[in-house]
Amino acid sequence: MTLAALRPGPGVFRLLLAAIVLLSHLSALNIGRPAVVLFFVLSGYWVSLRWLGGAEDPVRFVIGRTLRIWPLFALVSAVTWVGLGLLGLPRSPDPLTGLLLLGSASRDDMILLVAWSLDLELQFYLCLPLMWLAARRLPARQLWALGLMAWALGAWLMSRGAWNFLLYLPAFAAGMWLARTRWQPRGSVAIAGLAGFAAIGAGLTLSPFTLPLLVKTGGLSPLAEQLGHLLWCAPLLPGVAFVLRQPSPSRDRALGDAAYALYLVHSPVITAMVVLTGLTGLALKLAVLPVVALATALLFLGVDRPLEAARRRRAARPGLVATPAFAPLNSAPKRPN
Repeated sequence: MTLAALRPGPGVFRLLLAAIVLLSHLSALNIGRPAVVLFFVLSGYWVSLRWLGGAEDPVRFVIGRTLRIWPLFALVSAVTWVGLGLLGLPRSPDPLTGLLLLGSASRDDMILLVAWSLDLELQFYLCLPLMWLAARRLPARQLWALGLMAWALGAWLMSRGAWNFLLYLPAFAAGMWLARTRWQPRGSVAIAGLAGFAAIGAGLTLSPFTLPLLVKTGGLSPLAEQLGHLLWCAPLLPGVAFVLRQPSPSRDRALGDAAYALYLVHSPVITAMVVLTGLTGLALKLAVLPVVALATALLFLGVDRPLEAARRRRAARPGLVATPAFAPLNSAPKRPN
């Protein structure tokens, strides 16, 4: 069966990425951040569609995206903070700074382990108006030079503990490019890219230096790991472009939105299950999966869907801007793994 025959929708793809993050946290595989990279590509694509018409209001855009991400994040964070205390586990002494989200990765006051990527996502939203202005006004050569300098600045800041979206600028920019060009690769090209990604993954096992990019063995600096994962995902860009051109009916969109609930809730559930059950290994994995699925369904259907419906109704009023729903994925032990 060909990839074109399968026709995976964007929503199914987002849920698959969420499942990959869950698998990463339940195993020794270091595959969570590559999922984040792809979600940043998707983010660059979807939010850029709002700017292509030239009528997006920057303030309303940032408010709309913040209202999509922050309320559910704040709720899960607050419940997690209380739960950590009840379980007798270490927790941030100042939960209010963690609830701010923006800058939490650099301050190391994250309540949820996934907060680092949401922090970078909000940074991207804040800078997107300037990025679109540069993309429209600057010649290609100057735009490339500016982008490379920004990426270098992001790497320098990250090496000093300042977590910022600039290090992932190639991923966001790739999504922006897909939105602008509407590239439509054939299924065979997407499959070739997937095969290249798998081949690179197999090659990572051949050297002790590159093995930490695939398996959580340690030995690489956080900056080196992030750059390695960013480059490793490059062959998957045709596959992302292929998926984005597929139909996305209401069921597919609902599955994609549920990915955000899964992203937020899976790590606190794993922590609680470890403490409450004392299980390890395969037994823990088998016990966690149905609980995570139930918690995801309850959070999505009972909280996230009503919140998102209210936000979209408000955004649909005259003078307000409706924005597509999206949130990124992955996490790691305290710092991105």
